[in-house]
Amino acid sequence: MIKKRRLILLFLSFALLTTSLNAQSFTLNTFNVEPYVQNKEGLAVDIAKVLFQRANIGYIIKSSPQKRAIITTKQTQNNAVLFIQRSQERESHFKWVGPIFVTQTALFSLENSNIKVDVFKDVFQYPLLVTRGSADEEYLKGFGIKTQVANNDFQNVRKLKAQRAHFLVADVISASYNAKKANANIKKRLTLITTLRSLAFNIDTSDKIIEHLNQILTIMYKDGTIKKILTSYENKFESKDISVFFE
Repeated sequence: MIKKRRLILLFLSFALLTTSLNAQSFTLNTFNVEPYVQNKEGLAVDIAKVLFQRANIGYIIKSSPQKRAIITTKQTQNNAVLFIQRSQERESHFKWVGPIFVTQTALFSLENSNIKVDVFKDVFQYPLLVTRGSADEEYLKGFGIKTQVANNDFQNVRKLKAQRAHFLVADVISASYNAKKANANIKKRLTLITTLRSLAFNIDTSDKIIEHLNQILTIMYKDGTIKKILTSYENKFESKDISVFFE
């Protein structure tokens, strides 16, 4: 009898939690960073759609510049950024669901560049191309390095192709994708950091929701969902640099 009551209480508790989650709806603030997000579509969007559907949590997707997406999420409840690089500077300003993707930030040059690069310090004398408002920009500023910023990696790859700069610092997936798009031959010179690209939620978001979404995301990794979504994009960029994270 006692065991039966416990089962009933457990069922009621789960039902109440599910009802509470279903009542929630979030605005996912995105910004174009191909191939992750492009006009409310892309690799990260596909992952987020499955994540929220499995979690039974409502959402809408809203596009805006990266800085505005971050500021809006900081200031507004029931908002999240889809998705940003997790960094020390950003850590305490949000609650995090992720990583949506584990990838790398690297240093790139044109394929035919003859500038010798053994360590990162070898390029400190050059202005480095980087995307405005990204964690990569924050990372370079920490070294006091001069940068040339653009709104997205595609613009930077085109600048690199036109030899308006010698080096680009970017996410390996984004750099590979945009190099193909711009018909530019680039090569990775150094891997700088491993980056965790995650969903960043307003700091007042319920811990239960964050925990629930992280649990669902873990299952998506374990059952192969994330890898399957990645594979569907493999003809659009070079994925060998991140495949190790799925082995």
